[in-house]
Amino acid sequence: MAHFSKILDFGSSKASGSGSAPPVRTKSLMEVYDATVVETLHINPEYTITAQALRTTDTEWGLQRLMDLNLHVLFFISDRSYPRLVREFYQNLSTEVVGNDGSVSLYTHVDGYKIDLSRRNIAFALDLTLNPLGTPPPEYSFEEIARELCSHLPSGKNLIHRVHLVEHMWIVDHILQRTIFPVGDKKFKTRRALQALTAIVKGDWYDFGDCILQDFWAIKKDIQENGHRTNVMLEFPRIITRILLTSGYIILPGELSVSDFPIFGLNDWTKSHSHLKSRLAANMNQLSKGKRTVQTSPSLRAQLLRLERSLSIVSQKQDHILRIQKDLAHASMQHHHQVFQLDSVIFGLAMEQPPEIMRRLVDRLELANQNYVAPHFDLNVDIQRPTVEGDDEEEGEADENNP
Repeated sequence: MAHFSKILDFGSSKASGSGSAPPVRTKSLMEVYDATVVETLHINPEYTITAQALRTTDTEWGLQRLMDLNLHVLFFISDRSYPRLVREFYQNLSTEVVGNDGSVSLYTHVDGYKIDLSRRNIAFALDLTLNPLGTPPPEYSFEEIARELCSHLPSGKNLIHRVHLVEHMWIVDHILQRTIFPVGDKKFKTRRALQALTAIVKGDWYDFGDCILQDFWAIKKDIQENGHRTNVMLEFPRIITRILLTSGYIILPGELSVSDFPIFGLNDWTKSHSHLKSRLAANMNQLSKGKRTVQTSPSLRAQLLRLERSLSIVSQKQDHILRIQKDLAHASMQHHHQVFQLDSVIFGLAMEQPPEIMRRLVDRLELANQNYVAPHFDLNVDIQRPTVEGDDEEEGEADENNP
């Protein structure tokens, strides 16, 4: 998937307010088609950021900056997510042309209710600051980004990693990647991540709602194009909860929910900060000697991460095979019951016929049994390869999120 530029222009956004009317059921439940692909995909929740525990000398500026820009909602997005609703949200995601200018609007159906999506609606759901001037966010040049964000950047290098950022922006980048930018920001900083980080440094407004909207559609497009071969995960489950609630959708008390989410706390930050400091010192030493970075073999941690990924794939294959075997066993029981009923009917009819006709019936049944070919079920289906932090790391460059 392309993550460096917009994949679709959703045009102007519809306004949404706290007095929004409940969504209207425009599709019957029978029309909500079977989620055969999304049922096999992993739901990747946003992190809970323990901001109070993180308040150290190294994080004070970044955490305060996020609060000043009304981005502290990222610390704790919602207390629950709902797997069935998340899967249906993605399964029924679609676009429609609105207005005479050909602009495109994104929407979905959950339990038959239409949920309109726009960058403004998403910003409202997350209590993010709306565009105060009604103008597009600024576009920063690479030179401006490097000047505002980077403490050091080797000459001729145009790919920026977290270690290149000024130290007080490390914590900001950690938080954004674990909440709003989970897609496509592993190996190096994407263009939109750099634009967002620069806006935060300069105190400018940035359209985070549009980023989330673009990722919704990028995930959906990947599922449509690749089916069971897709490698994507279903992102933003906690943000989807807030979108549904602010859209007026009523989540029933009995709906299956998840409330246990990954946490980014002081221990995680201490390890990452120490690792980044070591890498920074190594980079500065390389620059002072005028040498390029020496490429080394993958670290032990990288090898363990790859092993973990392989075991996860095997586990998913086994779970999928067990589900297929269960369905086949159920279908087999129904089949045997139907065959028994059919045998009883045929036997009863045969007993009522003359001996010559009865022999002909027996001969035909024996011939049908000889020609019967059992159906073949392929259990070796492709299972999504889960994204494990460290998959995209460069040779000789450990993952910045998991030192």
